[in-house]
Amino acid sequence: MLAQRGALKTANLNVQYGVIHAPISALIGDTLVPAADCRPEAAQPLTTIVPSTRFGFVSRFTESQYLAFTERRAGSPRKIPNSN
Repeated sequence: MLAQRGALKTANLNVQYGVIHAPISALIGDTLVPAADCRPEAAQPLTTIVPSTRFGFVSRFTESQYLAFTERRAGSPRKIPNSN
């Protein structure tokens, strides 16, 4: 019974050591280092994080106007509908 408790405690510690906490609220990028190459002395970062800030914008385009615009940029012209 004591051996099983010890094994459980060791497993929980290993899981805790495998979690990295960022000091900011952010989005994580792709992993840069494969799991097999993770070493404390490695010079390359594991990944990158980008701060996540909420932002928004107001658009004066309708969905059909936006689709027409993207089609024109792709080379298939289409008349933009009137917003009136």
